[in-house]
Amino acid sequence: MLAKKLFSGKTLIALVTLYILTALLLYYSPKPSKIPDKLFFYTTQQLNNLLKSYSQQDIANYLSTMRLDFLYPLVYSSLLFVIINFFRRKLNYNKISLWTYTPFIALIFDFAENICIRHILKHGLSVVTLPCSLTRFLTLFKWTVIFISIAVILFLFGKFLHLILSKINCTFV
Repeated sequence: MLAKKLFSGKTLIALVTLYILTALLLYYSPKPSKIPDKLFFYTTQQLNNLLKSYSQQDIANYLSTMRLDFLYPLVYSSLLFVIINFFRRKLNYNKISLWTYTPFIALIFDFAENICIRHILKHGLSVVTLPCSLTRFLTLFKWTVIFISIAVILFLFGKFLHLILSKINCTFV
């Protein structure tokens, strides 16, 4: 019963709305024009150069925006999780699998990435620091797992579409 309510169309619409609002807030918040969160991959030196290019105001703006950037991963991971489970419920997939939880794995990487970036901005830059080296891998892993989550959704959507079309006896020539 809880799953039926949690993975319903109403929950999906509410999360899409919350996602759009959070994304707009992040988009229009003051921050440097280029931030590591949006990059798929970068070297430690590229990260170091990028962060060194920030003015004190850029750093202050980025740090204040990062408060919201801790909410955003919760919203997008919840949205992806609900979409995956919405289709799983429609397809009567009851077996729990790791693929169901990929959005929350991305959430963990995103939180860790944010913590590392925040640490670097607050304590200064050094190419040899662990957070600077770790951040680039966390970003790569975050984006990889997000793409995997999207691939799972596309796969489930394809199965759902196939199910719907087979029920109405629709065939493609």
